[in-house]
Amino acid sequence: NATLWDEESGFYYDLNSQGEFIKLKSYTGLIPLVARVVPPERIPRVLSALRDEGQFLSTGGIRSMSADSPVYRPGTAGKGVNSNWLGPVWVPINYLLINALYDIDPPLAADVRQRVVTSIETSWQETGHFYEFFNGDTGEGLGADSQTGWTALVANLIREGWPAAAAE
Repeated sequence: NATLWDEESGFYYDLNSQGEFIKLKSYTGLIPLVARVVPPERIPRVLSALRDEGQFLSTGGIRSMSADSPVYRPGTAGKGVNSNWLGPVWVPINYLLINALYDIDPPLAADVRQRVVTSIETSWQETGHFYEFFNGDTGEGLGADSQTGWTALVANLIREGWPAAAAE
């Protein structure tokens, strides 16, 4: 909280080797929510970025990088380009965020949960595959198509169902 928080932008960032902020909004700035170490007065600012479809909130869940970043790539792979952590939706991080959000903002937790479940179910129905990650703009399954190890967390989201019930 003392080192990675930028008061001006209201977000957490990584630091470069000179101790300066790397001003790219990514999952890095959301992990303090997962760890439940964000002071109450900072939570609204972090949640504002999460709720913003121009930043983190996407059709398929929470993007790994804000869509307004100059290096954002929703899910490009092939020909030497791999944008795994530059914009796609990753199920494990979304699962952790949903669990953390349940205590902070149950309606947002329910919304993100539904987006993740819908994206994975749609992809499964259309292709019969569980993909490694999902396009940050369209929710299309990408990457390895046999990643049921972590993508299978969707079963917990469906089974637990608590965020949906909390929002009602």
